[in-house]
Amino acid sequence: METELELIINLLVAIVGLSGVIGAFIGIREYREGRIVKRKEILFPLIEEFDDETNQMDIAKNMLDGFKFRNKGWEHPIDYYGIENLKIFRHHKKDGGIDDIGEIDIRNGFDALLDFFGKLGYLLSVKLINEQEMEYFMYYIEAAAKSQAVKVY
Repeated sequence: METELELIINLLVAIVGLSGVIGAFIGIREYREGRIVKRKEILFPLIEEFDDETNQMDIAKNMLDGFKFRNKGWEHPIDYYGIENLKIFRHHKKDGGIDDIGEIDIRNGFDALLDFFGKLGYLLSVKLINEQEMEYFMYYIEAAAKSQAVKVY
């Protein structure tokens, strides 16, 4: 009789232990799934912001892609507004003010893009996004890092 009782107790202990292990695995899986959902909640709005063509940074992204363009109200010919024109990126306090709407739009676009890169850097440093998720933005990050004009700015 005692061995039957010990067998039942051992079986109950095993069941309780197994349910604890199963519960731990379920908890870990749900934690991971929750982290994935949280990362999506952070990453997808960033991608939407980055791809928004009405955003100021779109001018900077197009310039980093090598496009030249001229919007209505910009004073100079189209060739003036290329990324290689370092005059656009001059120091506005030391080298005189900037009153050309085109230069102001371009500078605002690069301000917005560099601010966005700063936001990405912060999120990466606090591990809310990872290097793999940064791949979406790397083309422009690398283009900006290689650009003499952006370095001057």
